[in-house]
This record gives sequence, structure tokens and C-alpha cells, in this order.
Amino acid sequence: MALGDHFFKRVKGNTTQWRTYCNGCIAAYKERNPINVSAMSEAEKFTAETQHNEDAMNTMGAGTRGERSAWVVHVLGGKGIEACPNASSTAKKEAKAVDSRKSALGFAQSVTSTLKRPVIDVDAPEESPHKKKKSEMQSTLDAKVFKGLSIPFSATQEWAIHQQAARVVIACDLPERFYEHREVKKLFAMFRTDGPRVLPSAKLIGGRLLDNEAARVDAHVGAELKGKQVVIQTDGWKRFKKGVTGVCCVTKGKVTTLHLVDTTAASKDGEAMANFYEEIIKKVEMEKGCIVVFLVTDAKGGSLRGRVVFGRRRPDLFLPSCFAHQSNLCCGDYLKEWFFALEISEEAMDLIGWINNHDKVRELFDKAQAEISPDENNGRVVVVAYCTANTTRWTTHATSFLRLLRLKRSIRHAALTKRNAIIAAQVGAAKSTEKQRLQDEATEMCNRIDDCNGRFWNGLATVVGDLEPICLATNINQQDNIRPDQVLLTFIGMFLHFAQHPEKEVRDGMTRRLEKRWKDADQPMFLLTLVLNPFEGLSVFGPDSGINRFKLLDLVLEVYRRVQSRPDNLDDILTRQKKEEAVSSAFLEYTVPAKSNAPKHFGTFEGPGKCPVKVWAALAGPGLGESELAKLATLLLEIVCHTAGAERLFSQLKIRLSDRKARTKLVKLEKKAKIGEFLANEARREDSKKHPLFVSSRKRKNHQPNNDLLTVPRHEDLLRDQDHEDESEHGRALVSADATWRTEMARWIGQVRQE
Repeated sequence: MALGDHFFKRVKGNTTQWRTYCNGCIAAYKERNPINVSAMSEAEKFTAETQHNEDAMNTMGAGTRGERSAWVVHVLGGKGIEACPNASSTAKKEAKAVDSRKSALGFAQSVTSTLKRPVIDVDAPEESPHKKKKSEMQSTLDAKVFKGLSIPFSATQEWAIHQQAARVVIACDLPERFYEHREVKKLFAMFRTDGPRVLPSAKLIGGRLLDNEAARVDAHVGAELKGKQVVIQTDGWKRFKKGVTGVCCVTKGKVTTLHLVDTTAASKDGEAMANFYEEIIKKVEMEKGCIVVFLVTDAKGGSLRGRVVFGRRRPDLFLPSCFAHQSNLCCGDYLKEWFFALEISEEAMDLIGWINNHDKVRELFDKAQAEISPDENNGRVVVVAYCTANTTRWTTHATSFLRLLRLKRSIRHAALTKRNAIIAAQVGAAKSTEKQRLQDEATEMCNRIDDCNGRFWNGLATVVGDLEPICLATNINQQDNIRPDQVLLTFIGMFLHFAQHPEKEVRDGMTRRLEKRWKDADQPMFLLTLVLNPFEGLSVFGPDSGINRFKLLDLVLEVYRRVQSRPDNLDDILTRQKKEEAVSSAFLEYTVPAKSNAPKHFGTFEGPGKCPVKVWAALAGPGLGESELAKLATLLLEIVCHTAGAERLFSQLKIRLSDRKARTKLVKLEKKAKIGEFLANEARREDSKKHPLFVSSRKRKNHQPNNDLLTVPRHEDLLRDQDHEDESEHGRALVSADATWRTEMARWIGQVRQE
């Protein structure tokens, strides 16, 4: 314990020294003048004790200078100053240790002579008794005491600053020379005088620091993926005449970037793409030690043909198209099948483009929003933008048309009350034929907004009603944790929506196109995943669907044999046959009506909730059949059927490979993409609520909270929904067969027995 610990620092008497007060004297004052704090709260107790300390120090005047010499004199006394009667024995001992040092001559020095010497550290090793040369002697001024801003950084701190600076550059997509800018150096100098010196250079960030961070991320990803079953996503992208193929993997709903491959000069035929897929899978399995069970690509010509060829080589792999793309392509199918919808969509996009392209006109519509928005937003003035549809941006047609419908009231208000001002703003200073053209265009747009016969706005509402299921399906199918059974239900939901469409051309055309997309899908995998979802089972299928337990058993064996045909599976024929028999028995037991009625059987399942993977983990028994069936179900339920991870990667690469960074090498781009993705995932894992500096942003809500698209009618629900007293509802079930009569009879017998 140092001597200064026996003194309380109150205020600074000057720029360097504190006014200190003896703790022993403060304690003696408190003992003589006690206060009662037993009935006080913690806050009141703290305030009272603080004031008590202040009162004690006020009785001691100016106190003692905050230096060792003054503390020694206060404790031991000297030069007419009496020793402190309240000082503790420890304080006196430490003061004597400082005061009783002897010189090289061997006699004790006085307090005054001791205080005139430079203050040295008592814990420092003893110096040699030999007298130093004058040039070697250290002046008192050389023993500099650094202030807070001038404390230098250690080598360890400097390296840590370099690493964090590199992460900031990658995470925020800053130029590598960012820290070399003089204004940035000035900013860091305000935090610490030595700050500008330790800032890394562009060469250091783009070289050694980038390599070290990329190696650290690769090691972390390799440890996470080792021994796990993963889904590989691949997709192509072109920028500045560079062809790039992104390779990502998905496991447990988490997307990880693995490689960026230069495919500028590569062939895109089926055989070449199949060879490329084979090389990628071998490379990923060798580097990461994982097991690739699924490969997802888009449905373009080369990719599609390559999947077909590669599927013949590796029948054990599942090779579907990206169903997020497939859902989005349904928007184009819809506009092709119904000319009226295409016409209304073009008129809506023309109107949005006209408003956005004329600043003065847009100002008038914005003012109309400001006038009307308080009535719709609880008194707040909200002026929103006019969203534009883009064919290459998923779901933008639905979102832009929804926004236009939301602004219908304010747009019509402006067109009715400010028609002449809108036309004048459109025409401006134009003359002659140009003036007439602009005037006719503005008049046409105002007439379209006014819409006296209701054709435009009613037609737009109808189009939005048809596009929103497609938009919902696209958003659902691009989630990182989407399952194949959910993908199937989204397509069934779209099929049911368009099967009930009032327009025959839309009804026939869209159902035909959806059936074609379903025909090209890996049907056994999707159907089996739906059945192996404990919360679905056989509840979706009716007797007329042609589905029964034994047909499903054929699907189970077909898919199970595909999975077991991996090249690294060393089981002999007898072992495989034994496993197949065990899986068959387990599946037939699983599909017993009492167990396949999943919503009732598993609805109260404690722990996993509504996660089918966790349910199968709990249901996996010690038997061979149960364990193998659980492995198969888990494998299928963890499959992700989209390449949205690669699409998001390309969106990030477009930012990193801007016009001013067009010459960035692909190797450096890959490292930055990996590190940036890792830092983003790391930020999501951290609990931001525990740190006052980190505030998590609110999630966007693109749609109203509903699950209508996934709420596909179950055959059992349709049977039970019938009113047996109402003859108009007879035969309303999906199936009218002998099984229906047996179901009705069984229900009637049960009701009679209960009565």
C-alpha cells in the first residue's frame, strides 16, 4: 500500500497537484460526530455519507499538498509541525520508510534534505554506489509524468489497433488509405496524442492485416463446418466485363461465403458446368471437412444442363433450382397471361416515372401528402417516396404498386385541386410544339389519376391482389431457414389462389405454368419433406390425391437409397438392406393415423415448440429404424432451396467493386467479402441490449402479419367444416368417395356414444 493511499484526493490546487486530506483525520471527525443512517434508503444514505465527508474536510482547512514530502511531514511532523495523532500505524511505517533513507556517507538525512532530492520509486532496484557521470545523470525534468492524452501506446496495443482498424475498413467499405488522410489523423489526435502514429497505412491494411483477418475467418468457418452436412449455393454475376461465380454454403439457416471464382473465360455448356460443380464440391469438402448433400443453382440454360449432367454422376445429391427465383418468375408469368394486368402495370409505372422525373410536379404531390398525412398518421406529417418497379429487383412490382395505392388519396387530391399548377410546372418555359406535347402529357396523367370510370385504380387494386401472393412467396422462399415443405406450401398457396381467379385466361394460364414449374422440381424430396414434418404429416392430402402410406413408403425408400449411395458410404449390401427394412418399419409406424395427425399429436410438445428438426431430435430412439428415419428427416428438413445467399453476396460486391475500385483483384475481393460477412454475423450474435453504445435497428415489415399463403386447407378441416344439416353444402369436400362416408359414419358413431 502506497503512502498516498492514506490520503483522500478532493480537488486540484493547480494543474498538477491535488489538495489531499488525511483519512485518519476524516475518520476521527466521523467518530466524534456520528450520523444515523439506519432509517435511510440507499440513495439517501449515500448522500448523507458524502456530505459527512465534506463536513470533515471543511474542518481541516486547505488540507495537504498532493505530494510525498507533504504527506511525510503531516504524518511524522517536522519544523514546528506536530505529527498527526490520527494517522494509522501503517501510514507511520510507510512514512518512516520514505523518510529514513541514508546517503552514501552513512548518516541519516533530515526531512528537509530528503524532500529536496528527486522523488524515486521505493520499489525500484538499488543503484550502484559509484557516482555517475554528469552526462549520465537523469534530471528531475526527465522523469516525465504523462498526461492522459500523451500516454504512448505499447506494442501490443498498437497491434490491436491495427487489427481493429482493418476490420473497420472492411465492415464499412472504406478506402484502404482512409487512415492516411490528414483530417482523420487530426481527429484521432484529439483522442490521444500518440494516435496518428499508430494508425495503419493503406499498404498494411490491404496486405498483412487483410491476410491475417482472412486466415482467422477461414479457421473459424472451418471449425464450424467440420463434419456437418451443408447446402452449396452457386450463382453467376458480371461486373466490369468480369465474370464471377459466388460459392456459398448454408448450415443451420446460416449462410457463409466460401469462394469467388473467376469464370470470365470459362465455358457455360452442360458438360463444363457439371465439371465445375464437381470441382467445387470436392474443394469445399476437402478444405472444410464438411459433407455436401445439396447443390442449388439458378435455372438458366448452362446451369440447368450442368445440373442434369452432374446429377447422373452423383445421384446421391439433391440438385434443385432456386425456388426464390422460381417464385419471382411467376410475376412475369402473370403479366404474360393477362394483358389487362400488363396494361395496368405499364400505366402505373408510367405514372410513377412521370412523378419522379419532374421535380416541380413531385413537389406539388409531396405537399398534398403533407396536407393529408396527419389524418392517416395520428397527426404526424409523413411524406414518402414514390417507389419504382424494376424487373431485376425481386418483389418491386408489388411493393411499388402497394405504395401507389397507399398514396391514392393524396395524389387524387393534388390532381383535382392543383391541376393547373401541375400542368404549368410540367410545361415550364417550353414553347411551340414542345409546350403542346408537355401539356398533353400532363393532362393525360391528371386524367389517369382522376380516373372518372374507376378503371385504373380498381384495376391496380386487382393486380396488387394477384401480385401479393407471388411477392409473399418470393420473400418466404428466400429466407435462410426456409424448408422444402414450406416451399411446397407456398406454391400450393399460389396455385389455390389462381385456381379461384374470376378471369378464365388467368386461371387456366397460371395453373398451367405453376404445374410446369412443379413438374421440373424434385417432387419426391418435396413431398417426403412435407410428410416428415411432424406438424403436417398426411393432413394435407385427401383420398383423391392418390397418396397413401405404401406409396409414400416407396418415396421414402427411393430417397433413402439416394442418400445412402454416397461414394464414401462403406456399408455392404446386407447392412443396407437391414437399414432399409428398419426405416420402412419406422416410417409405417410414424404414418399411423393417430401419429400422422400432427397438429394434435405434437401441438403440446414441450421444448422444441414448432420446430420439426428439434422434434425429430427428441423422437430419435435407440432403434436402428428410428435413428435412420430421424437422420433422413433431419437431412431433408434442413435443406435450403434458394441461392439468395449468393444474390446478397453480389449486392455487397457491387458496393465493394465500385467505379473507383474496378481494378480490385478477385482474391482481395473474396477476402473482404468473407471478413465483412463474418463481422456482420458477429454483430448479430452479440447482445446489443447490454451495451449502451449498441442500439439494434427495427426490422422492416414488408407485409401485414399473416400466414395465409402457408395456410393450405387440410382435407380433414374441410370435412369437419361441412354443415350436415345444410343440403347445399353436401359434396363440398375435396373428395367424394366411399372414404368420405366412412369418415362421416365414424364421426356420427362417436358423437352418439358421447351422448
